[in-house]
Amino acid sequence: MYYPFFRLFLAIILLFNIGALSSQAVASSNCSDNKNSLTCVKQQWQQADAALNQHYQQLMKKLPKATQRALRLSQRNWIRFRDAQCQRTTTKLADMQCLRTLTANRVKEWQNTYLQKPLPQAKTAPDYASADRQLNQTYRHIMGSLHKHDKKQLRTSQRLWLPFRDENCLAQQSYGVSQQQCLARMTVHRTQALQHYYQGNFHGLTAQSLIGEWRGLGGEAVMRLQFGISKGIHYYLSHLENLPFEAGQWQFNRGQLNIIASNGKLMHRYEKVALENGVLSLYEKDGALLQYQKQP
Repeated sequence: MYYPFFRLFLAIILLFNIGALSSQAVASSNCSDNKNSLTCVKQQWQQADAALNQHYQQLMKKLPKATQRALRLSQRNWIRFRDAQCQRTTTKLADMQCLRTLTANRVKEWQNTYLQKPLPQAKTAPDYASADRQLNQTYRHIMGSLHKHDKKQLRTSQRLWLPFRDENCLAQQSYGVSQQQCLARMTVHRTQALQHYYQGNFHGLTAQSLIGEWRGLGGEAVMRLQFGISKGIHYYLSHLENLPFEAGQWQFNRGQLNIIASNGKLMHRYEKVALENGVLSLYEKDGALLQYQKQP
């Protein structure tokens, strides 16, 4: 039996030990350097993962037996979901960013539940039914804009997320968290994550968004692209180190960008196009990623 003063003392000790470790392990550093970004993000994920594992071992020793069993099951479901979600990306850097984000979020979630007594109650808790409708609407919208392979990946990760959410809320319920509040909160967060991750698909990236000049990021030689429309013709120009490189026309349809030569031959096909914070990401069929910064 856990007496109130003992549980409060236990929570304070755990919060001190785990909080100190998390602030060091999950803290973000500057990963903007293209040459070192993959290494940097990978190190951040490894640190976050090590912190998560240590937290898990500590919690499994300190939590009540019923909560231990529920937490163990929810963690197994989370790992399955995490692996499915982060294996759908097309570059190693994106994979690592996904792993880092999900792992850091998992650590934060534990800090906000198992390490706080009394548990914080949301002043305006979202309604689960409306949150679930919004998630389904977002999911259907995104699925309608994805290619066959991406649809399969998203469908798999979503199917694994659902049992993780349910088991996770059962685990938190055994520790005093309202199950309906947990379900609503996690559903809202999942909707936001999908909208952010598939930003180009959800917000309807259009041909108009591509018009302008773009400067290549990374690489020793600077590539510049220009997309424009003149007299109804979608013209495309590229320069390599200020020298003319390619010319033709471009087509953008259902998230796919085609660059066509004047003789009608297909020069480039980008299977996925994303635009975020002024950075244009072009994904080739083999998974290669090219990124360009919008020029004023």
